[in-house]
Order: sequence, then C-alpha cells, then structure tokens
Amino acid sequence: MLLLQQEVSLVMGIIGISFLEEQHDEVSLVVSSFTVS
Repeated sequence: MLLLQQEVSLVMGIIGISFLEEQHDEVSLVVSSFTVS
C-alpha cells in the first residue's frame, strides 16, 4: 500500500512538473504581476 502511494505521488509529481513547464510562460507572467503589485 505504501509503495503504491509512493508511485502515485511520483506520477503526480511528474505530471505536475510537465504541466508547470507547459504553463511556464503564463505562470511567470502571473508571478511577476503579483510581485510588481
């Protein structure tokens, strides 16, 4: 059960990273607008 949990979290992490890389421009734009204001 624990091993399955680790595999799921690993897969979710990989998906999250790839998603962030795809959305990187939009994310950095939002972050920069937040830090400016």
